[in-house]
Amino acid sequence: MSLEPLDRDAARARLRSLAEQGLLDPAALDAQLAALDDGDVTAMALAQHGYAAAGYAAAGYTQDDPLLISADWANQSRTGVWVVPPFLELQAKAGNVRLNFLQAQASASVIWVEIHGAMGNVKLILPDGSRRTVRARVGVVVAAGTIASSKLLDRSDIDGTGQNVSLNIASPVVALMPEGVGGNAWDEDQMSSYVDCGDFLLESHFQPPMAMASLMPGWFTDHSERMRNYGRVHSAGILFPADRRGRVKDGKLKFELDRDTDLPLLRRAMATLTKVHFAAGAIECYPALTKGQRLTPDMDIDGFFETAIRESDDVTLSSSHPHGGNAINVDPDAGVVDPDCRVHGTTNVIVTDASVFPTCIRVNAQWTTMAMAHYATARHDRVGEARLARAWPVV
Repeated sequence: MSLEPLDRDAARARLRSLAEQGLLDPAALDAQLAALDDGDVTAMALAQHGYAAAGYAAAGYTQDDPLLISADWANQSRTGVWVVPPFLELQAKAGNVRLNFLQAQASASVIWVEIHGAMGNVKLILPDGSRRTVRARVGVVVAAGTIASSKLLDRSDIDGTGQNVSLNIASPVVALMPEGVGGNAWDEDQMSSYVDCGDFLLESHFQPPMAMASLMPGWFTDHSERMRNYGRVHSAGILFPADRRGRVKDGKLKFELDRDTDLPLLRRAMATLTKVHFAAGAIECYPALTKGQRLTPDMDIDGFFETAIRESDDVTLSSSHPHGGNAINVDPDAGVVDPDCRVHGTTNVIVTDASVFPTCIRVNAQWTTMAMAHYATARHDRVGEARLARAWPVV
């Protein structure tokens, strides 16, 4: 930036700019203005080229000690006549930083501007009148799970969050085996196998005594007698997809099975698993029904479940794998994040958990969630620190 010879008025303006930046206290400003009127060379050097030329050690004149302009909650700006040191560090946290260089006086041939951002951005008006907006590239990664991520995004005024939540609905059927048949219940592997029956799964699982006591259907004496046979009971569960049935409302998951679609599937799945237990030699089965009923091999299994399950409250259901709520979709009206897992309308907010799943995946979500997190964060356009170096000629 070419500089015309400074007259005293311009020098005074520059000294006042230094004072506004906190580089001169009021007493020092008065002294330098008086020295300037007397033709003091040091005061003129300070006015023309800032602290470095005048022999002062101030922020902005070494790379290790840049001049910090930080917009925490309030916006920060520099405009008019002001002295630009060689090294600036701009922090756009919750506020924005705006620097106008049209009347600024550069103190070095190259001005290094290091920019850090979060929610704010940095706007620069360069000496030639061109404008640059540097947006924050420090990203926000949301990975709190379907319910918590939906709550967080909703509180951040992101529209459409918490909709179309899917669950893998599970319910156990416990079987009592004859003495010495089927091995020891305590010597099993947790969830080691499953059978895909098309629209539902049959999944093996092992429960240690305390977990089995909470899972075992039945009340009072019946429950106690069944637990006394812990070494002979085997347990498996049914798992079926409840695709986009739920939503997060008022911070809680609201979920309701479809009476015409989900309940018939639930009856059929539990009847199938009960028949599998009996085919393996079970003498009694205890499905996870609210009333704790007992089934034996001579009963009409299909007819029993048709009568016993009339609504979802008739059976104990659980789910460990909620997903969806902030689905991927190229259309902002149909999803919360775009195909790159960025929240629509943002450049630096990505969601990396199971809440981005657009539909129910039917199985344990762990591997898929890990793969989605890797996909969302492993691209080359990494979110990080941005630096701007600007050549600034000085005579």
